[in-house]
Amino acid sequence: MLVMFGALKTSQGATLTLLDETFDGSTQFQISSEFFSDTADDFFGILNADGITGLFSGGPGDVSSALPGTEPFVVSSSFQVSGFDNAYLVAQDLDGEGGPKEVTVTWENLDISGCAPDSLRFAGKFATDDAIDGDFDFDAADFVRILASLDAGSDTLVLEWSINGSGASFNKQPRLTDDTNTSLTSTAQEVQRSIPGSGTSMTLKLVISLDSGDEDI
Repeated sequence: MLVMFGALKTSQGATLTLLDETFDGSTQFQISSEFFSDTADDFFGILNADGITGLFSGGPGDVSSALPGTEPFVVSSSFQVSGFDNAYLVAQDLDGEGGPKEVTVTWENLDISGCAPDSLRFAGKFATDDAIDGDFDFDAADFVRILASLDAGSDTLVLEWSINGSGASFNKQPRLTDDTNTSLTSTAQEVQRSIPGSGTSMTLKLVISLDSGDEDI
């Protein structure tokens, strides 16, 4: 679950916010597969801060003009997280209603001209619902990744939540692969990472792969 991107640049000594994503329609992004919800445990969409209404239809493509969403009762009442002040992206069991198990949210062509080399920084808030049965259900194939590419180059991994390196193949609590002491919980926590390199434009991607119930972000 992600509520905010903060890619920063330094230009002539000033630090600027390139993108502040609060999912209120003020920015543009692309989704690779349509939003959906079975009103229970299979969903992909944007939940408002009230935890009740949101946007769970539309796409693929740009759905920002439909925000903020007003669709009621779009996820199970058992889905509970805290720490978000604005709307946030949510996903669980992505292929539960016949869609792909992996989806991508893309912010294209962010202007980074005048940015000092290696000065870009990403910040995002993440959380996962507590497991229904007491066991976190991320498996080896499940992950949440942030990728960045500069000037249409190849994608660079910025951060990843998964169970890789845990020694287990299924039903584990996800953690950062580059900081195994930081686990994903139901309380939103901000993570910051540097984005190396320089250029004139940047594309950010959020890639989510979750294919079973109780696997959510």
